[in-house]
Amino acid sequence: MVLESEWSRHWKDIRFDFEKLLQAKAGIKVMIFEEGVTDLEGIWQNLLSSIRAFGKPEECECYLLAGFCGEPRGFQVRIILDARNPSLEPIP
Repeated sequence: MVLESEWSRHWKDIRFDFEKLLQAKAGIKVMIFEEGVTDLEGIWQNLLSSIRAFGKPEECECYLLAGFCGEPRGFQVRIILDARNPSLEPIP
């Protein structure tokens, strides 16, 4: 397992740390970040696009993505169960 976190609210900083996860060799990859917007949908889609652009891994990789949002205050979490065929799944 590998984990990256970024508390800057700027997409370029979040992307920079997320790209480290893309390169890491691990079955479980965790990204924790804070975003200064109320809707994280754009961030989720950007992360998903980054995974797709990086290319398919040889082995199954699972991503757990946790974004801290101001309104509603708290974490929103998404999971990608298999990066070879990535799709975002919400976790309540």
